Amino acid sequence: MHYKVLVYDTKHGTNRFGLNLGCFVGLDNSEVSRIVAVSLLLNETEDSFNCIFKWFSDTFGDPNIIFTDGDKQMARAIKCTFTSSTHLLCTFHLYKNFFEKVRPAFIGKFEYWDELTCMGGNYVK
Repeated sequence: MHYKVLVYDTKHGTNRFGLNLGCFVGLDNSEVSRIVAVSLLLNETEDSFNCIFKWFSDTFGDPNIIFTDGDKQMARAIKCTFTSSTHLLCTFHLYKNFFEKVRPAFIGKFEYWDELTCMGGNYVK
């Protein structure tokens, strides 16, 4: 089965052997999210990601779009392996980066932060 949209994340922690669990989640033809495959990585290097992504590509084909976190090793492996795929950051990580990098500039100026984020003060204070 070909998965048009795929999410891959390795931030699930490690097992007792120190291996990182990675999950491939895809949308099936009915647009239902499914865990498609999992990986256990000894380390999160470009070579490790290349190996896992090549296996996925050989088994399922390249996704049209793949969402991941901002891991630079993973991004390089995606560019190398999923050559026809569009790589995007997941919204969770985009928001997380936004709040970590931009919010400190608004300390003591929450009324401006509220306008910028359009979320209201109670959520972000």
